[in-house]
Amino acid sequence: MSVRLRRWLNPNGRRREAWVADISEDDGRRHLKTFSTKLEADKYHAMVMAMKNPKRPTEELNLELSKISTALTLIDEMIADSDIDVTQKKAIGRLCTEAKLAYERAFEHVGTIALHASLI
Repeated sequence: MSVRLRRWLNPNGRRREAWVADISEDDGRRHLKTFSTKLEADKYHAMVMAMKNPKRPTEELNLELSKISTALTLIDEMIADSDIDVTQKKAIGRLCTEAKLAYERAFEHVGTIALHASLI
């Protein structure tokens, strides 16, 4: 189960490339689907994986939300301390960035869950 770049030469000798989503079934059969962009291949791969294991996106969403909660708790504790130096301000900035990234990943998983629900 992967997304990879496939390159080949056509009969005229022209170089070609495409992104391939490679999905394997539980019984060992493989399915390949070709896309012109990596983003399309990644979206298809995520959709198929969500359909194969519907609980996985929810578990990942809970993990991302937990990371957000932890980061925000640490930020609140740092801000409550009135003696904040430059090093602590940098740490707060890193925590805010981590919280933002975790938040964005959480919404990606929400989209995957919604897409899976719409296909059922």
